[in-house]
Amino acid sequence: MSKFAAVAIIAQNNKFLSIARKSNKNLFGFLGGKVDDGETAEQAIVREVFEEAGIQITKLSKSIHYGYDGEYCVHCFVVEEYIGTPFSKENIEVNFLTYEEITNSKSAYPKYNSEAISAYYQYKMYSGCL
Repeated sequence: MSKFAAVAIIAQNNKFLSIARKSNKNLFGFLGGKVDDGETAEQAIVREVFEEAGIQITKLSKSIHYGYDGEYCVHCFVVEEYIGTPFSKENIEVNFLTYEEITNSKSAYPKYNSEAISAYYQYKMYSGCL
């Protein structure tokens, strides 16, 4: 049986909202997590973003990228609008990082992050937002 996860791209001033991994606080990745039984990927990302950063998603794109990280099939969504100011609800650093910071070898999933950000820029270009 396949396992699914969902991640969110939340961009602001050419930086991407990221969270340190619980297992290694020096590695950063996008907000997100596992899709629970009976939950859609969209429901999972809304829940995960609130749990991890305390913000409420009010507008979400359709999945813009679908990848496999070796264990999970991962849906990537663009958060178009949200309410609140991101902060760590789990005592783990939440911060906006540059493309270079979230795709370097010190990030949690540099290859996936790079692919997801490329999909984000294509999505924005084709939706007329760039």
